[in-house]
Amino acid sequence: MSLLRYCLPILALVAAALPAWGRVGHAYIDAVSLRHGGRSELLVSFRVQNAFDSRLLDILDSGLPIRFTYSLRVVRPRDVLADQLVSAVTLDRTLVKDNLKNRYVVSSGYGADPRDVGSLTEAQEIMTHVDGARLIVPDGAGRSGPLLLKIKAQLQKFRLPFQLHYLFAFVSYWDVDTDWYVLELPRNADALP
Repeated sequence: MSLLRYCLPILALVAAALPAWGRVGHAYIDAVSLRHGGRSELLVSFRVQNAFDSRLLDILDSGLPIRFTYSLRVVRPRDVLADQLVSAVTLDRTLVKDNLKNRYVVSSGYGADPRDVGSLTEAQEIMTHVDGARLIVPDGAGRSGPLLLKIKAQLQKFRLPFQLHYLFAFVSYWDVDTDWYVLELPRNADALP
């Protein structure tokens, strides 16, 4: 009983401080551009600014992979119910440092060949820049109301082994992600370049 009396306040303080540790100081999505890619395709390009902090660089130097997951959604906002999902795509990028060769390997997923780069700045550029992500927006989807493009980047997700994350739920506060970037799409898709 006395052990619980001493440990409970310490655990409460740690749990209260964890949300501040889990946020990258000022990572945000920037330079969003839209292009019309065909009959019902929307090509989205963007960049994540200030994504790499000292904690992510320490993880990379230790030889562990860093995984960025980009979520892109086109939704129709509703007043009462949750937003209606029109289209969605998820992109994954993984960065691994080869400590023996002092080089970096960036994998983009979806069967693409990994890129081997020599400098950290070039690897960071590849990880934080998305060019031409394809979203399928059905023809006439914007006629019944405005459509919103939402973009979010999850920069690192921490998981404990052996499913200990169910026991220690506060570990999810260590996840690093950006806020949703929201952009209203033009009603006429032909207005896009």
